[in-house]
Amino acid sequence: PSLIKALDQYPYGCSEQTLSTALPLLYLGDVATAYGVAADRAGLDQRIDRAILTVLSRQTGSGAIGLWSSADADDPWLSAYAYDALTRMAKAGHYVPGAAYGALRQYLAGVLNDPERGDSPARAYALYALARTGHAGGSDVRYFAQTSGAGLKTGLAVAQVAAALAIVGEPQRAQAAFARATGTVRPTAYWRDYGSPTRDGAATLALMLESGIGGAGQRLAA
Repeated sequence: PSLIKALDQYPYGCSEQTLSTALPLLYLGDVATAYGVAADRAGLDQRIDRAILTVLSRQTGSGAIGLWSSADADDPWLSAYAYDALTRMAKAGHYVPGAAYGALRQYLAGVLNDPERGDSPARAYALYALARTGHAGGSDVRYFAQTSGAGLKTGLAVAQVAAALAIVGEPQRAQAAFARATGTVRPTAYWRDYGSPTRDGAATLALMLESGIGGAGQRLAA
């Protein structure tokens, strides 16, 4: 409860915070049930639906998601985060407008294929998010891992490429990449992915569990 309250007390409401508040609500009902606590699932669904509308109201003409409004500059990492979150929300049964979702997907495909449109963490996240929905195939993932993998700035970006490799049926390469991810030190001055060492570690562990790739995950959890 204290963690959910902390999310509700986010002070601003930019697109990143809107997503970070709503995304855990997808799973809150199941967690509450597991602990024998009643959850207002209808209320949770309404809050998630409001978040979807809020974020998509900030979609720019290119298909990207702006931080505060549709007039903002494109934010490639945030746009990948939005696509990932919207994908999960749609899978859970929430309505995500197809035209807006498709425009966001096309924008991310451009980010993935053009290094000038996003830095390495944004492109790695785009790769993973598109692979999850079948819009980045095995050749795309392997090519990115081979050509851009060595230059990734954060452990989370490495882990996202590892997860993409697992999705396209490359478990050995995924295992090696996950091991590398856990040993990558986050640049102290890097801020474009809204992250921290704790966030990166938790997200990397979640990707390992999602991918079914073990090994370094036990050490990371400890």
